Amino acid sequence: MIRHGVEIWEELVRVPLLFFVPGIAPHHVLPARSCVDVVPTILDLSICRSRDAGFFDFVSGQSLADDIALPRGYEPTERDVLVDMPPGPNNDERRALIRGGMKLYVSGAVRYTLFDLEHDPGEKNAIDDKARLAEMKARYQWHRTLLREVPVKPVAKEPVATP
Repeated sequence: MIRHGVEIWEELVRVPLLFFVPGIAPHHVLPARSCVDVVPTILDLSICRSRDAGFFDFVSGQSLADDIALPRGYEPTERDVLVDMPPGPNNDERRALIRGGMKLYVSGAVRYTLFDLEHDPGEKNAIDDKARLAEMKARYQWHRTLLREVPVKPVAKEPVATP
C-alpha cells in the first residue's frame, strides 16, 4: 500500500505475531491483540516470571502469556486493540482504538474518524454516528490514561564542520 509507514490502516497494521515457546503446542489465537502487549509478554516469558501487582508498572500493555499457554478448550476473550504510530518526518501522530468491530482513527490527537470494520473492512467510508463516536472517544481517552508514554524527541543534527 502506498504510504506504508505513515498510516495505520488495517491492511498495514493487521499483521501476524508469532511466539515460539518450547514445550507449548502451536496454536492460533483469533482475537486481535495490541503491539503494546509485546514488551510485557517478553518480560513475562523470559526473565521476569513474577506477576505480582505492580510488577510491570514501568511498561504499558498486558502480557499475552495466558494466550500463549492456552489450555485445551480455552477461548481467549476479545479486548480493545490500540494502534500507535508516533510522529515522524513525513507524518503526524496517528493512533487508533479498535473495539467491537469499530475503529476510531485519531490523527494528531485532534481529528477523530470512526469506521465500522465489520461492514467496511477497507476503511473506505467513515460513519457519522455521534453517539458511537463519543463512546469510542471516551474509551480511547481512558486507554490513554493507562499508557506510560515516553516522549520521543528528534535528535538534533550536528553542524558539518567546514575546513
